[in-house]
Amino acid sequence: TQVFQGVRMWVNQELPALEAALPKAFSKLKVGGLLLVISFHSLEDRLVKRYFRKLAGRPEHEQDGLPLQGRSSWGSLPSLRATAPSESEIADNPRSRSARLRVFLKEREANPPPVSEDSFAKGKRRPTAPLSPDGF
Repeated sequence: TQVFQGVRMWVNQELPALEAALPKAFSKLKVGGLLLVISFHSLEDRLVKRYFRKLAGRPEHEQDGLPLQGRSSWGSLPSLRATAPSESEIADNPRSRSARLRVFLKEREANPPPVSEDSFAKGKRRPTAPLSPDGF
């Protein structure tokens, strides 16, 4: 269920782990390499999408008003949209229906930028504190 998924993501700190993994994966990538990420939840996908757009020197979201001249680009997005599973894949593997594949092509060597603080909608950050002793 969605409730269980939300609790699992919070307890396991899945989004902070993804935030830490994206710059590390980018820094390990050689020029000309592809960074592919499969996300299974819309929050994960949003984080990956915005990070890849930032790396490509594109606006991260609709409210991102930074002019293109003020942006740095480390590569490109071979596809602007996420790749979703085909109907036949979903028929063979129903769990794949929520999967989204995003791709980034590294075109120059550089230290990766961190994941933006505004990677989540409406400026709200997800909770990162561990559970309190009473479980909430």
